[in-house]
Amino acid sequence: GGSTGAQGSAGTLATSGFKKVRTAENTGTISGNYGSYSNVLNISSFTPNSTNSVFLIVITIGNFYRSSGSGSAWGRMLINDNGTQVDGVEHYFQTNTDSGSKNITIIDTRGGTGARNYGIQLMRGNNNGVPSIQNIRIMCIELDTSI
Repeated sequence: GGSTGAQGSAGTLATSGFKKVRTAENTGTISGNYGSYSNVLNISSFTPNSTNSVFLIVITIGNFYRSSGSGSAWGRMLINDNGTQVDGVEHYFQTNTDSGSKNITIIDTRGGTGARNYGIQLMRGNNNGVPSIQNIRIMCIELDTSI
């Protein structure tokens, strides 16, 4: 084969836009026997690093199911920021149509430095159907778009 080419010029050191990872987990079972949406597992409330921060939220749920209720009863689950929709998408689930394991990814590009409190809310649904979730993990990765 031919000769080796000249060495390229030195590169610049990369600067990372990565700021922080936050997590919450419960490897057991959480029941949602509530009359209104209630936070059951959340990333602790925090203030973004800067107005340029964006967030990648990844949630895994081993099982979402109706733990109590009979007949056509079903329970509800919402994934949001303490009751506020994060990305213009309603992350809403019912045990009768959406049971089973879940892998949910949410991208928050709202900006600003308002406190964030991402997490899962549960409540009873039709005919007092109680939802439960098992083996839950939430990870929130904060990135700075200005870097």
